[in-house]
Amino acid sequence: MPGVVGKFSVVSSALSPLSAHIGYLRHLKNTGITKDILRDRHKLSNSEAQRSASLVSAHVGQGLEFHIQSVTASNTIRPMLQYYCYLNLAVATILAFKPKNFEQYRRHGVEDWTFALSKLDLSSTVLKVKKTGAVPLFHSIFSGVPITNQSFRFGEIIASFHMCNAELTNQFSKTLVRYRVQEDVKEISGMWFSEYSFSEQLEDGSNRGAPRTKIEKAMPILISQYRKVSSGSEETAYRSKNSWSTEKLARQHHAKNGMQLINYGGHATKSSAFGILQNYYWHGAPRKPLLPTLPSTLMMAFSLASIVRYRPKLLETAIESPLSLLMDSFSAESDHVFIPSIRNLLYREEMVISSREVI
Repeated sequence: MPGVVGKFSVVSSALSPLSAHIGYLRHLKNTGITKDILRDRHKLSNSEAQRSASLVSAHVGQGLEFHIQSVTASNTIRPMLQYYCYLNLAVATILAFKPKNFEQYRRHGVEDWTFALSKLDLSSTVLKVKKTGAVPLFHSIFSGVPITNQSFRFGEIIASFHMCNAELTNQFSKTLVRYRVQEDVKEISGMWFSEYSFSEQLEDGSNRGAPRTKIEKAMPILISQYRKVSSGSEETAYRSKNSWSTEKLARQHHAKNGMQLINYGGHATKSSAFGILQNYYWHGAPRKPLLPTLPSTLMMAFSLASIVRYRPKLLETAIESPLSLLMDSFSAESDHVFIPSIRNLLYREEMVISSREVI
């Protein structure tokens, strides 16, 4: 059962899942509620929670204002409003999780490289991540691999956003990879261990062990804090080098490490005979490093925002090209991935919202 981000639950609502998650986020505009969540769920001290609550509330509120405006905006304007929505929600997450050097969140942390483009395609270099700022800080919550001073192509960013996989495969004939992550804590000889396993989902529905080199490069914590215990035909499994005397202690470390292992945001939910299940996945291109879904979504939103804001001629040529399908799909789907994921991260719980008929 998922539990890395927080307690897993399924809630029914007459609202759409996105609208219901936004309703929860709206509560965080109240600094008193935010302070309690930061103290009780993020385990900040009372003084830290007090200092951070007003900033988190302000960024959540401003992010929701951008979202409201984006809903009715045209496709040639909407990406800019979506980016500033996501940026504000990402900053709120940074302020709640407090990664190393979190105080440097006040800049974007990414540089637009579309100025040199006469046309946009999958191989186009569209941005470069800077040393400091919101984007690299947000990324550091989900990955132990620094991306500072790295440039990225349009295709490798969009490949990490699973809701565009069908378009990349069917319209652009791109081969993509998907690795399922399974996690648990296990008792062995009276001691408790953290375990994660990775399996590649093949087109015929079968599984094979995820390539060790690729996943360890994306998740160096597998080398520093885990050891490989199996590399079978269907999964590549790792067990923590350390062990703990109680299940509670093991789960605390398991959850802390899991933020850099499960790719939260790339997860999927589905109904089954056993209820609603949630599975974690990494997505990407075969010969490119894996990128976490949520930071990739923020990076793609920045790139599209730069194009619609500064490059109207490039936007015209992109709209008239096959790439417009990817741009439209991303813009239509990204709210439904990014906003609910941020809501769950801020509340430190993995809540799935379904229609009343499912329950």
